[in-house]
Amino acid sequence: MTALLSFLLLGGAVAGQDGPKPPVPIYAAQTPDPARLDEARRLVAILSPPSVRKVTSDKLAFILTEQVMQAVRSDATFKALGSKSRPSIQRLLNRQTLLVEHDLTAAWPTIAEAQANAYALRLTVEQMKATEAFMATDAGQSYLNVTALLDNDPMAARPIAEVIGAGVKRAPEEIAKMRADLASLHQQDSKNGK
Repeated sequence: MTALLSFLLLGGAVAGQDGPKPPVPIYAAQTPDPARLDEARRLVAILSPPSVRKVTSDKLAFILTEQVMQAVRSDATFKALGSKSRPSIQRLLNRQTLLVEHDLTAAWPTIAEAQANAYALRLTVEQMKATEAFMATDAGQSYLNVTALLDNDPMAARPIAEVIGAGVKRAPEEIAKMRADLASLHQQDSKNGK
């Protein structure tokens, strides 16, 4: 499922609404109406057939491999081997693809249920049925097919990989800041006898 479709269905401008609904926090213990949840499960099945899930796993594998490759490119052994490293890189790519596909397949029931809950909390049965009706048309099927191609396009995935890479690169520094904050709070509590 693309970001655009997610935006439209989960929080963006839905016909008849004034604007986006605030996201429901993942920790919110909300139980959707059973009828809406049933319809949402049907919608998830339509929006995420096996072919779309395969594209998603390939995209995730590409993003993860890009992150690993950023680290590998700075490795002295990798630099010294030059083109001799290509078979190892190909094995890495193949393994990442298989691992992500396995992980996504194993997690799919949980992911699908989470998506169904998200749709059921945000869309009416009528909105979901309208989306399903669109997806049953030639235009809807074309949309799914083109979306799958776009989601698997390295040029489209690269910016996402770069954003994730920046976050991964920044994480140790941010964690160190948080630890310093926590240590300071702990020290203050100790001084105050708490």
